[in-house]
Amino acid sequence: MIYIGIDPDTDKNGVAIWDSTTKKLELQNMKFWDLIEDIKIIYFNDPSVKIVIEGGWLNKKSNWHAAKSKGISDMISKKVGRNHQVGMLIGELCERNGIDYEIMKPLKLVKGKKMDAKTFKLITKYEGRTNPETRDAALLVFGRK
Repeated sequence: MIYIGIDPDTDKNGVAIWDSTTKKLELQNMKFWDLIEDIKIIYFNDPSVKIVIEGGWLNKKSNWHAAKSKGISDMISKKVGRNHQVGMLIGELCERNGIDYEIMKPLKLVKGKKMDAKTFKLITKYEGRTNPETRDAALLVFGRK
């Protein structure tokens, strides 16, 4: 089974492809339209694929970033809202095309911090480069059967 984890973003979506048969994990950042095209290609080549989308909008409080000024806070809120909309659109694409998908709440953070590269590599044994977006995407699908 192939799982595709997606951490939605307006600039670069974190994408993780987990093959539960081979236990292979691939990570990349993708622009929105490249991601949409790849989802369709992967699905039409293997209809058993499952998409897992991080749904930050499912959290009670979806913008927990602290800001020093109202202007900065407003800017962050707008970006968070746009990222949520990207995730919703990816879900809509799956719905319209009959692609198996689920929307998951973001994983709980350890002491309010995202998982760092060192911890991620320790858990997954992944050797390539990572960033917060690809790590978040991977954590949605890594280890699924």
